[in-house]
Parts: sequence; structure tokens; C-alpha cells
Amino acid sequence: GLRLGYASGNIAGSDQDASFKKIGDDAYYRYKRNLDFKSKISEWSLLIELYPFKFINRNSKLHQINFQPYLLGGIGRFKFNPQGTYYDEISSDYVWIDLQPLSTEGQGMKEYPNRKPYDLTQFNLPYGFGIQYSLGTKTNLAFEFIGRKLFTDYLDDVSTTYVDQSVFPPNTDGSPSNALLLSDRSYELGAPIGIPNRQRGNSKQNDHFVTAMFHVTFNLQSYKCPTAN
Repeated sequence: GLRLGYASGNIAGSDQDASFKKIGDDAYYRYKRNLDFKSKISEWSLLIELYPFKFINRNSKLHQINFQPYLLGGIGRFKFNPQGTYYDEISSDYVWIDLQPLSTEGQGMKEYPNRKPYDLTQFNLPYGFGIQYSLGTKTNLAFEFIGRKLFTDYLDDVSTTYVDQSVFPPNTDGSPSNALLLSDRSYELGAPIGIPNRQRGNSKQNDHFVTAMFHVTFNLQSYKCPTAN
């Protein structure tokens, strides 16, 4: 089968959810990093559905059973926009703000020529599996998992190392810029840890996301195999 689909959802994460056993372990530094993000994701995809049991002789039980496993693979194009929070003194509350324009890891700055700005619309490679149950000749139920191979590590705006804070000039009134506040939020939990070149993310592994979906499908027409004649 060939499927053209559209999906939309939300993703979020926070270092405050990190559970550490002692000061100094990896989970503690994730907690201390104190970053968070959320993003809406919308995606168009073109997928191939492959039903392995249907390649078996049609008279076999596996070919005819109502439960049919299937594999999925194809290409997609998705849009995302990571946002993070900072504490606004005027409103005395945390405010969500777009992260990509701030270049929190020096993307696009002359001081960091190897760090290019990332696009908010990109291609991905969806893949997954599911199982379909036929209720009759025209109605089916299905449940499936689809993962995405991404070609970016900035789904959450975190990838490499901290940069020198001098690359983020203050606002005209002398107050810290949003880019500075969101590049290193560890100061909210005490002494800041964001010294230049210290690990902020893991650029060796791109981000990914997975969806789990339940389907009810209706065939517009039923087909019968021709007779031997």
C-alpha cells in the first residue's frame, strides 16, 4: 500500500525532570543545566505499507487471518520550532520564547564559523511497524509505532557546547539579552556551569521522535479474487 499522510503533535522536555542519586553524576549535571523546551511538530509523509503474510500462498492460514502485521517506511518533511523559558522580572513569571533566532550555541556567528543555523523545516525518514485487524470486508482497526530518522540535533535547540557569553551583547538598556539568559540557565540554581567549550549537548547523536497511533480505516470498495476460469 501507499500512504500520503499528515500528522501534528507536541513534544517537550525539561532538565528539572532529571533524577540524580548524588552530586556529580551525569543526571545531576543535566538537572543543573536547567534547560527546557517545547515544540509543535507538523509533518507530511509518503509511506509504503508492506504486509509480509500477504506474500504467502493465499490458501495459507497466515495469509487469511484477520490479524495482519505490516511494516512502514518512506520519506517525510516536518516543521518544528523549539521554545524555551526565561524568568521575566516585569511579569514575575516564566515566558516562552523562540530559541532558533537567538543562536544559543553560536550558530551563524563569526566566532563559531563551523556552527551553521539550523532550518525549522527539514526532511526525515519515517519507519515503523503495526498490526491491523479486519472487522469485515470494509472495516479495519490498526495500531502502529513510527520512528523518525532526523538529520538535525536541534529539535530541542541543544547540541554542542557552551559559548563565550561575550558573543551575546546586552540590550540597549544594559540588561542581559534573551540569548544570554537562555544559553545558560544554570545560574538560576546557583553558580553557573556554562563555561566556554563545556558540554551542553551531544552532537554525536541526532535527535529523533516516535509516534504511536490508532487507526480506524474504511475500504471504499471490496474486491474478490477471480475464479479459476
